[in-house]
Amino acid sequence: MHFTLRHTGDGRLEAIKPSQRQEIIARFKVGDNIACDLEKYRSNLQNRAFFAAISKAYDNTPHTDRWRSSEELRAWCFVQVGFKETIECPMPQGMRGLVKRFATFVSAIVTRVHAKDRFAFMRETPDGLAVDIPRSWQFSKTDHSEATKVMDAVLDLLVTEVVPGITRKQLLEAVHKDAA
Repeated sequence: MHFTLRHTGDGRLEAIKPSQRQEIIARFKVGDNIACDLEKYRSNLQNRAFFAAISKAYDNTPHTDRWRSSEELRAWCFVQVGFKETIECPMPQGMRGLVKRFATFVSAIVTRVHAKDRFAFMRETPDGLAVDIPRSWQFSKTDHSEATKVMDAVLDLLVTEVVPGITRKQLLEAVHKDAA
């Protein structure tokens, strides 16, 4: 059973959804001891601001031919900051000429297998080919601590490589201004 609780500020924790409150009351008697694991829950507001920052960077980048959409930019950023899975495809030295042709084939396969992500990035390695696939950003698959590290790294990447010349603070201020 999973419940999302909010600290009320007066020393209490309460279930956010009324239906969860009723379920807790129905399931446990007064005086029951309840064991739980506590972790900070990811914020929907923070998540929306993060995606808005990526979209804002995409809209203001002089490299719009580099990424076809803000979703592709997000996927590229995730790969660049290491929030990815990598499939290695070693190739013998004599087959290096086939690597580029093989990359197109691998890209098509990876895109279909990982349809939810829709993006895969190929690169040559000393041993052959590697395919980098951005990891899932689902709330249930990424905890608050890891998400915060990824968000910080992506925001830094956006202002250094995607839209150089603005600061992280300026990017976030533009996002908040648009939201108001």
